Order: sequence, then C-alpha cells, then structure tokens
Amino acid sequence: MSDVASLKQRLASLLGDAAERRAQEQTQREKEMKEVEPRRLHFEEISCAWVTDIVIPRLHALAQALPKAGDVEHVDGGSAARLKLGSSEEYPVAASLTVSIAPDARYERASVHVQPLLIPMLVGHPSASCLDCEIDAKDAATLASFLDDQFVAFAKSYLRVREPDSPYQRSSFVTDPVCGMTFHRSDAAESHEHEGRRFYFCASSCAEQFRQSPDRFLKSGQGGMGGVL
Repeated sequence: MSDVASLKQRLASLLGDAAERRAQEQTQREKEMKEVEPRRLHFEEISCAWVTDIVIPRLHALAQALPKAGDVEHVDGGSAARLKLGSSEEYPVAASLTVSIAPDARYERASVHVQPLLIPMLVGHPSASCLDCEIDAKDAATLASFLDDQFVAFAKSYLRVREPDSPYQRSSFVTDPVCGMTFHRSDAAESHEHEGRRFYFCASSCAEQFRQSPDRFLKSGQGGMGGVL
C-alpha cells in the first residue's frame, strides 16, 4: 500500500500557496482601490461639472435651433446628457444626440463620446466621435470646442434630411399639376382633393386655376402620380 502522507503534504502545500496568493492579491486590490478612490471621486466631480456647465447648455442651444426638439435629459447618473427630436412630415426621422463621459480603468483619463442617431439609419447617417482627454478642469475649453464642431456636424446632417436628394424624402416631394414646379409637400400654399387624389400647389393662383378646370391640367400629364413624385 502506498503512503498517502507525502501526497497530503504536497496538497496542503499547494493549497497554502494558493491561499497566500489570494491574500496577496486582495491586499494589492485594496491598495489599488485606496489609490483609485480619490481619482474616481475627482472624475465624478469633473464629469458632472462638464455635463452641467458645458454639454447641457450646448444641447439646449441645439434644441432651440432645430425643429421638433424635446427636452434635454440628464442621464447615467449625471455623466451623460441626451437631446431627442421627434419625427415630422418635414423631418421623417426619430433623432437623438447623446454625449457621455467615461473614465479609463484607473480614472486617469476621460473619453467623451458623441453619439448621433437618425432612425431609420439610411445613407449619410452621421458618425459617432470621441475625444480622449485628461480629467482636469483645464481641458474644459478643449471639450467645448470639440462639442461645438460635433453639434454643428449633427445639425448639418439633420437639416439634410429635408433636402430634395435626401433618401428620407423619397415620398415627401410633390409636383404642382398646373405649373409643374416640384417642392416639399409641407411648403404647399394650398392643396385640393379631386377624384380621390390630393394635389398640392406652389401658389394660390395655381390652386384656383386647377379648381376651375382640373381636367385640363390632368390631361396635360403634369399631375404625375397624384401630384407626388
């Protein structure tokens, strides 16, 4: 019969070494946490100040400039803010712009993420961007400049939604059956329903001519498919 005492001794030594390593790792983690905790608190203080003093006022300015803008939301415990824009006939998208500030693992640097969103996501959708910076109040000017550029880029992308060549506007442009002018449906001076089809007019004079003699203009072929391109 083999002697198991030697095996037991080896196993005990193995378990003891493992326990010692765990104790050392725990001690190291506690030491690191003591070092990181002040930096974490500093990050939370700076990031909340950035969101409150830099991000949110700029989102409010953007909301005032763009149509269908909702309220600015303070999210993720204060380290992020979001602006949502509702869909309309002119801007048939559900849009939002979110700015969030996240630390690295040791709370030594911050990443500022700007995430634009247009739903549905079609060709030309604006891209996300990121600024890596120190967690320091002195970088506030750098952050402000970065956000200004990104917000202007988002506004340009959002306003392009209404352009005639935008993929979002494929069903939003109409043709005046009287003069043949093409324009956005929301810009129509008047509209008139005839035989179950609604026609849109660039001016009241065109609408009046159509009402007096609709067949004249429909037979000319200018009406297209119900006045809609």
